[in-house]
Amino acid sequence: MLDFRELPTPTFADAPIDADPKRNGRARMDRASDHSDGVRAFKPRILSRCMSDVPATDVGWLWPNKIPRSRLTLLVGDGGLGKSFVTLAIASTVSTGAHWPDGENNDAAQTVVLLNAEDDPSDTIRRRLDNMGAACSRIHTIDGVLRSESGDPGYFSLVDDLRPLERLIVQHDAALCVVDPIGAYLPNVDTHKDGSVRAVLGPLAAMAEQTACAVIAVAHLNKGGGSNSPAARVSGSLAFTNAARMCWLVARDADNDSTRLLLPYKTNIVERAEGIAFVIEDNAVQWLTDRVEVTAESVLTESTENRTERDEAIAFLEQLLAHGPVSVAEVRRASEADGHSWRTVTRAKKSLHVNSAGEGYGKSGRFVWALETVAHNG
Repeated sequence: MLDFRELPTPTFADAPIDADPKRNGRARMDRASDHSDGVRAFKPRILSRCMSDVPATDVGWLWPNKIPRSRLTLLVGDGGLGKSFVTLAIASTVSTGAHWPDGENNDAAQTVVLLNAEDDPSDTIRRRLDNMGAACSRIHTIDGVLRSESGDPGYFSLVDDLRPLERLIVQHDAALCVVDPIGAYLPNVDTHKDGSVRAVLGPLAAMAEQTACAVIAVAHLNKGGGSNSPAARVSGSLAFTNAARMCWLVARDADNDSTRLLLPYKTNIVERAEGIAFVIEDNAVQWLTDRVEVTAESVLTESTENRTERDEAIAFLEQLLAHGPVSVAEVRRASEADGHSWRTVTRAKKSLHVNSAGEGYGKSGRFVWALETVAHNG
């Protein structure tokens, strides 16, 4: 990245001379005024590079195709679904150098810097890290900022304290920095205004590039008015999503309330990114190996579905299958006659743990559904 701090200060000799005498005369007058009172005024100038001088490089990855190095990644989701758990699981893997849960190779054990405004370092963060096998000697949590030698520590701010954060990252050669949640570290910033948000996220992204550190920022979702767009559901300005290079949604699996999904919804630096499922057990993240087929948009659509419809479909299936197996064709006909959408019925099937099996052979064969208890007792 171009470091503006290393560029030389432009001189008057650098300023172009206009060929037009009138405009050139105006330029001379402007210069003369610059020297009034013996003080030369600095005139801003555009800093540019020819693209032929810009080296072509590959994206570096902390977690291949999921968390890029030197870039800002956004992790969003409703409260209570495990966003902070996910960040600590990632931090644990970075600290130990273990393989990533999808089988991708990891680098050697590296350092992590944590900013967490919502969880207690002792009874929550440390316990979760221990349960996930983290090397806590390589993980540093920020408690505050000392802005003067004689003053009391103050609350960290991305607006005022980005330079000390950069120094800490460089000091420990940190590979990952987590900001959880990012809104807690934006005092006096109108997070609903693009310009205000970009004024903070731009320097944060530049710091990530300067230090080659992956930065994960956590954000909450708003109620969204039924929108199935994760970007539109992020609390605050769209600039949060726009500034990040990779964006992930943590959501509940519509077919299994205990399973969570980590789903990509913005992947403009990789052709394809795969989602991954997990559960939270024993105060730790347990990654699952089942392939995730759903998208972030479809999960949000399902989450806004009227729960009463699914409850009614569950009751319908329980009654229909109470006396034994029923053919899938008959289930479909009965559900349509009763006013249930087939999609809602199939989700109700999974919630009830309905078994599906073949019955008979050849032309007389059919697929049937049966309640698990009825199938066992039949």
